[in-house]
Amino acid sequence: LRSIQEGRMAPLAFIPFLRSLFQQDSSMEIVEHLMVATLAMTLVYLTLYQMVPVVAPDVKREYRGSFADNLFNIVYLPVISFLASHASYMLGMQGAAARWTGENRSSYWFLVLYIAKNFMRSVSSVLLGDKKKGMWLIHIHHVISISCFAVGLFLHRLHFFGAMDGMCEISIIFLNNKFLYRDFGIAKGALYRVNLLALAVSWIATRLIAFPLWLALFLNDYYHHPMYAQGVSMFEMVVYPATTLIIW
Repeated sequence: LRSIQEGRMAPLAFIPFLRSLFQQDSSMEIVEHLMVATLAMTLVYLTLYQMVPVVAPDVKREYRGSFADNLFNIVYLPVISFLASHASYMLGMQGAAARWTGENRSSYWFLVLYIAKNFMRSVSSVLLGDKKKGMWLIHIHHVISISCFAVGLFLHRLHFFGAMDGMCEISIIFLNNKFLYRDFGIAKGALYRVNLLALAVSWIATRLIAFPLWLALFLNDYYHHPMYAQGVSMFEMVVYPATTLIIW
């Protein structure tokens, strides 16, 4: 970072950090976990995809992939929301050192499951011809988020900030419920209105409030504890906060 500030770093000098992604002793184990998680999720997703004509015969073929994804998310979203919340709390309470260099089982498996699922979802949507509106925006979101999370996963740092971003998945639980009401044609009664209220509250808490707090913590730690940022790449220092700001 000092080299960047003094103008001594070549424009592409940040690229060598990419080599370090696969220089960690645990890199092959991470790759194995990602492969197993992706394969397992693919099998579950394809099973749900084949079940769609049975449970919802009115769903058009081009939207069957999105419907299967909504069914998949019934279990997936609560799991990763818990992992992200637990990791954020545990690492965040331990101070700046843990926020920048710490990791735990919750943060690790949150990153693995997030990457595996969204990689599977993007590839499957292309292969199955999913016509969900705005799918290209979802692909862009997946490429950026997977890239950021993969760097943190392989370099074993900044897990707290990845998990804190991941807490926004809590609000998607209630958004997914809303989709399920629509997909199954369920009457919109009192429970539906409670779900909408929960969606609004969680959206405000995990996005409109949490994302500015994320940026404040990141900048505060960088200003008051610069030693933890010395080994962090320019990609992480620039792309991570920029991505959080954009999705805010």
